[in-house]
Amino acid sequence: MKYDGNPTLAGDANAWCASFVNYCLREAGYSPAPTGFMGSHFCHNNPDKFVKISKPVYGAIRYCRRDGGGHVCFVYGTLNGKMVVLGGNQSDTILFEHPDSTYGGVSFYVPIAYQKFAEAEQDKELPEIDIIALKMAMGDAVPKSLKSKKNS
Repeated sequence: MKYDGNPTLAGDANAWCASFVNYCLREAGYSPAPTGFMGSHFCHNNPDKFVKISKPVYGAIRYCRRDGGGHVCFVYGTLNGKMVVLGGNQSDTILFEHPDSTYGGVSFYVPIAYQKFAEAEQDKELPEIDIIALKMAMGDAVPKSLKSKKNS
C-alpha cells in the first residue's frame, strides 16, 4: 500500500492511478515514471521514458485530464465498440471500465521499449474482449456494468 510514495490507496485525492501504472510497468520489465509522479504529469513530462502515439493500442497508457488532475490507465481492448481500460483509482479500486468520454486532453503513450510494437499495431483495431473469459480470469475487477450485448 505504500508503493511509489503513496501512504494509502484510499480516496480520489491520492494519485495512485500512477502508482498502479508504475507498478505494472516495473513488473513487466519497463522503466517506470519517477517515483511519486501523479497522473497529470505521468507520460508527457517523461520523454526519455515514454513516446506519444496517435492511436490507442493494446497496452498503451491512456492519459486524460479530469477534475482534480490527470488520470492514467492501460488500454485493454473494446467491448461493444467502446474502449475498455484497466486502471487503479477507478471507482476507488483497480478495475476494468469504459473510460469517461467527457474527460478532456486524452492522449496515448507507450514505454520507449514498446514503441516498435505500438507502431506495428497502429493500423489495427483494438481487440474485442471476451467478457466471459475476462470475468472468469479477473473476477471482481470486472464490474457488472461492463457487459457484452450478446451476453447481457
